[in-house]
Amino acid sequence: MAVDEPNPWLNVKEAKTWVRCGETCIYQAIKHGELKAVKVGLAYRIHTEWLDAWMKSRATVVNPDAPGPALAYYPRKKTG
Repeated sequence: MAVDEPNPWLNVKEAKTWVRCGETCIYQAIKHGELKAVKVGLAYRIHTEWLDAWMKSRATVVNPDAPGPALAYYPRKKTG
C-alpha cells in the first residue's frame, strides 16, 4: 500500500463515520459477533469491507422491484 492510498483499516471513531452510526452501535455489533474486528492492544481495527458487509446484512428490502442492482441478503442473527 502506497503512502497516498487510504488505509482500509479503521478505528471505531473512523468506522462510525464510515457507516454513519454511533460508537456504541459499533461496539455492540462487535460484542454480539455481528461485525468482524481485530483487536490491537486495547483498540479495535475494522476493515472497510467488513463494515460494508455488516451494513448490507442489516438491510431491509422495502421495495424489491425498485431499479438497482440486486444485493446479497444476509439475515440478522437472532439474539435472546
